[in-house]
Amino acid sequence: MKANNEKTELALKQASTEVSTFVLDVEKEVANIESKYSAVVPDCSNREGYTFSKSVRGEVMPVRSAIEKARKSLKEPVLEMGKLIDSSLKPLMQRLEEVYKPHEEAYRQKDNEKKIREEARQAKIQSAFDAMNSAAMDSIGQSSAVIETVIDDLADFDFDPDVFMEKTEQAVRHHAEVMDKLSVMLNAQLAAEEFQKKQDEMAEREAAIKQKEDNAAYIIQKEIDDKERSDRDAEIRKQVAIDAEEKHSAQIEQNKLEAEQRQVEAIEKERAEVQRQKDIEIEAERKRAANTKHKTAVNNQIKDAIMLVGITEDQAKSIIKMAAKGQCGNMRVSY
Repeated sequence: MKANNEKTELALKQASTEVSTFVLDVEKEVANIESKYSAVVPDCSNREGYTFSKSVRGEVMPVRSAIEKARKSLKEPVLEMGKLIDSSLKPLMQRLEEVYKPHEEAYRQKDNEKKIREEARQAKIQSAFDAMNSAAMDSIGQSSAVIETVIDDLADFDFDPDVFMEKTEQAVRHHAEVMDKLSVMLNAQLAAEEFQKKQDEMAEREAAIKQKEDNAAYIIQKEIDDKERSDRDAEIRKQVAIDAEEKHSAQIEQNKLEAEQRQVEAIEKERAEVQRQKDIEIEAERKRAANTKHKTAVNNQIKDAIMLVGITEDQAKSIIKMAAKGQCGNMRVSY
């Protein structure tokens, strides 16, 4: 500011010095009265004491009245000067505000545009994280072909550094975690499908054996009916041999079925273990998501409270991060 208020301030300081000198003189007069009467204990039980107390008041009251009069008279021009300063300078400040306010509004609008772009960037980041999480959740219960398609689609995920910026590392790490989960789910589903395939093959073999047994019985019965009684004994002996052979074959088949059943049980056990690991992973992810949500809510609550004192959102976030890492002395963030 080119206008100089030093002369005005100097005049006020000189006036203040004069007032201080006057106060010191008055203080000496008051101290003199205190030295004369403060230590004296009033005693109006006799006429002499009564007269003395009235004389003390008579001496002190004029001094007190003079001080009160001086206080009012000295303060009045100061108050008037303050009113004059306000009435003269406030309109000038308003005129200056009319000059700079449009510029302030212009750069604040620019700041808001930056904020909007940042919010859009953050929304893209969140959308990417949501897409990765949905890929894992939507794959639960799907066929291996579907899960493989999801894995192939997610493998080509593009982490644009111009969008992810400071969260690029976090996004890549989360992508790897989701891919690991999908891989576990794919292996579990492949094992389940293989188990079902073996179950179907086993059922087909059992049906074929039964059909074979039915055909053999029909042939035997037809041969018995067609042959004459004289040949029945020979046919019976022949049938006994056939039965022995069938029994031997059936035993071999039964042994094979038992071996396959043991294999099926092993597959079922492996499938149960895979499912248990999948459940553990899902529960751990749920707890991590809940913990992240809780921390975000606490951080947002702290951020909103800190911003009430006038700091920016970025500054508030920085303070919370430092406190969470123990870099703010005794200040901590409690979750």
